[in-house]
Amino acid sequence: MKSMLVTGASGFVGGVTAAAAAAAGFAVHGTRLSGSGHWERLDLTRDDATLALVTRLAPDVIVHTAARYGDDGVIVQGSAAVAAAASRTGARLVHVSTDAVFGGDRAPYDESASPAPITPYGRAKAAAEEAVTRLCPDAVIVRISLVIGDGGASPHERLVHDGIPCFEDVLRTPVHVTDLAAALVELAGSGLTGVVHLAGADDMSRLELGRLIAARDGLDPASVCSARAAQPYPLDTRLRSTRWPALRGAREFLKP
Repeated sequence: MKSMLVTGASGFVGGVTAAAAAAAGFAVHGTRLSGSGHWERLDLTRDDATLALVTRLAPDVIVHTAARYGDDGVIVQGSAAVAAAASRTGARLVHVSTDAVFGGDRAPYDESASPAPITPYGRAKAAAEEAVTRLCPDAVIVRISLVIGDGGASPHERLVHDGIPCFEDVLRTPVHVTDLAAALVELAGSGLTGVVHLAGADDMSRLELGRLIAARDGLDPASVCSARAAQPYPLDTRLRSTRWPALRGAREFLKP
């Protein structure tokens, strides 16, 4: 039986990915930064601790989902530590990145597009990609868009439930977390390397997405108010994939 280490398994994407990997027959290990639970506690900014854990567990694959918004140490240094540990132990690495590495002025973006971030988060994730490419050249770097769950687990769903206005001028290619997790597990077992975009089939604004979430969850779609993004902000980071089939679009997975 092959084994997989999912960093950030206590989080939204990481938790669903760990469950999908277990269902696919992997022996799954996971990490958490804090709190309680059965996952391994790990501070990714400690290179020695990351290498020690990966060496002890000896996973065949690492899926790196862990990231803390606004924490460049976890995003950049943590990704570098995971990549270095994967390279040293021979583990396959699937590194989860984001459409925020793009500036939003040349959409849609396929895998050949060069990062040009305009936000601190985007710059940190782009730097993480560079570190992973340098330290673990055979890694898969997976860029994703907004990730939606089944009722409040994702940031955008919480925004809708909390009555916060949604941007009408921001375009994305949302995916469902279960579709994303399944694709990450499938990628883990594939021979692909380099950049892969996992994007939903539907382009839409955050406002349309918010109203679809409201309708699915029994809220009044008209109650979701619109707003415009303050600059600088990547307005249009719609992803396209030349290396992987499009995942279900939000108009399909958010049907009431």
